[in-house]
Amino acid sequence: MNLPPLPLQNGSLFIDNSLWVESIDSCWRLLQYRALFRRIPAGESMALSFGGCGHACLEHRYRKYQNAIVPDEYYQEISEIITKQYEAHPCPIEDWRTSNWLMQVLKNYNQRYELEDFELLKAKETVSDGQGKVIFKEGDVLVEMPFVIPLYVHETLGEASIPVFYIGKIDLVVKQDNMLFVMDHKFISQLGQSFFLRAKMLSQLKGYVWAFSMLTGKLVDGYIINAIRSKEPPLYIQGKSDSRSAKQDPAKWWGESFAREKFYCTPNMLDEWKNNVIDKMEMFFWNYARGRFPMATAGLSCVAWGRCPFYDVCSLDLDDRPAMLSSGMFTTNEWSPLNKE
Repeated sequence: MNLPPLPLQNGSLFIDNSLWVESIDSCWRLLQYRALFRRIPAGESMALSFGGCGHACLEHRYRKYQNAIVPDEYYQEISEIITKQYEAHPCPIEDWRTSNWLMQVLKNYNQRYELEDFELLKAKETVSDGQGKVIFKEGDVLVEMPFVIPLYVHETLGEASIPVFYIGKIDLVVKQDNMLFVMDHKFISQLGQSFFLRAKMLSQLKGYVWAFSMLTGKLVDGYIINAIRSKEPPLYIQGKSDSRSAKQDPAKWWGESFAREKFYCTPNMLDEWKNNVIDKMEMFFWNYARGRFPMATAGLSCVAWGRCPFYDVCSLDLDDRPAMLSSGMFTTNEWSPLNKE
């Protein structure tokens, strides 16, 4: 299978965490299909749609109402956001991630965090995205902050050098206890110790801390995970009778649906993060120059977090894979963390 040209823009390569770094960590072949061939499953992902819409509603809260208690008008305003999202991405009748359920989750979130114990950082001056585009004016709250930061320059003997930029979008920048943190909202199915153990090692958030430090010159102390459970609600939460849940307490269930954890980052950790990503990108360029990428064969990347969307592609003979990738089972990946939608 011949590899397509590198997805360069004006001679530079722009990489993000979701499409590039996480794919490299999971499986090189996943990166090949998603980042080079730009293919993703054609079907809707209600988990992604639900989480994306939830992000947009939280963005509206913190951008407009900041740390104040949200008024009733807020729910009228996000109702329009949710309706627009669900009209564009309808929820299958058998799926529980409905627009009504998202509104219920957000109402309980706002009750839990009625008054925040942190200060939202505001732009003291005009802020650009690193490429000259103004993204915040003086006084704007730093919400959904996009960035484009030079990472390093890839050099190949006898060929043009390739500047590599790290791109992304930071949900919130907050000040708490006189320390600075980036905050990231996570809509996830399961909360608990294992989730936060993984969160402690996340490349994404260390990258966001590094990016904000590079963009502003400020020392960032770490990151906060704002976790929101989005699992299917039991019957007693839906207001339906359930003899097995007679002793369950709805207040307890909702109390367990939201959690935050703070993680500190030292300068050495951020240097290590940068070196790790550069090393991974150098391995990418080496594999690309060979004309092929290795496939993860232990099986963990294929099924550990659910069946990989490219499982059937990799199961085929090498000569048959291009036809499946170009079929209606997959569509072109146009997503970027810098896109508004």
